[in-house]
Amino acid sequence: GVILSQLSWRWLFILMLPIVVIALILGALKLRNVTTPERVSLDVVSLLLSVVGFGGLVFGLASIGESVSGHAPVAPAIPILIGLAGVAAFVHRQVKLQKNGSAFLDMRIFSTSAYVMPTIVMTFVALNGFGVVLVLPLILTAVLGLDSLQMGLFLFPGGAMIAIVSALGGRIYDRVGPKPLAIPGSIIWVGTIWFLTTIDENTSVWLVLGVYLVMTGTQALMWAPMTTSALGSLPAELYPHGTAAFSTVQQLAGAAGGAILISAFTIGANAPQAGALSAAQSIDAGQAAFTVAAILALGAVVGALFVSKARATHDG
Repeated sequence: GVILSQLSWRWLFILMLPIVVIALILGALKLRNVTTPERVSLDVVSLLLSVVGFGGLVFGLASIGESVSGHAPVAPAIPILIGLAGVAAFVHRQVKLQKNGSAFLDMRIFSTSAYVMPTIVMTFVALNGFGVVLVLPLILTAVLGLDSLQMGLFLFPGGAMIAIVSALGGRIYDRVGPKPLAIPGSIIWVGTIWFLTTIDENTSVWLVLGVYLVMTGTQALMWAPMTTSALGSLPAELYPHGTAAFSTVQQLAGAAGGAILISAFTIGANAPQAGALSAAQSIDAGQAAFTVAAILALGAVVGALFVSKARATHDG
């Protein structure tokens, strides 16, 4: 917020560059392998299929809103269908390659329900985690009149809340398991997102901030338990594949969620120029986006009902 209030948006990335370089150097020097590295070959065909499949899906979802206003370069159905075909081909190739141990991603991880259910929950969390934070500043700026500095100050406590609750959630998980954290956490999380559909020009910024902190806190309450439950259910030889799939699914879901909610925002605004919305149009757009987000969040509630505590898996 401070940077954007004084400099152009490019400085956000310019100032992040030295931090990223320092983190890269420290990671290379200080991090140590906890498992024995193995020499593996990169299957280029699998890599290309994953790019086409997942990239096509995200691009198609992002094009839905543009298609409504007539600005989409292609019909959204085309990249979505191409993406689905790419994902299907990718999965088929992995099943074939895993027979000789050379799979780009070993699909056996998805045969374990104790891994699949937490992954599903985190998929729905990631769908909204990025998308809501994209849409919320648009609403608070257009409807409640916050500037870039105020917006930065508004969002900052959310990051602190995530750090605190994630640490506490990990400790509580060790004693009670995932369900006592994930089930109430997901229900409250859905409620906070639904509250966002009610924001208008008369809503108190402080009330929205309080709800935002509860939303980020309950979201973080699910992270550690779901991650531990998912990865702890896999045998050691599948850890790399499970970790890769778990993090990749979250990243792809975050990108797809952002595309879905921005598309819903654009459709809800019902304006040819999404960048020049009135307060009334912004309220309608926000209601559309957050309604979709709340419906998506229900998936996390359903998934949390079927999550079980990870049990130690032994080789052989």
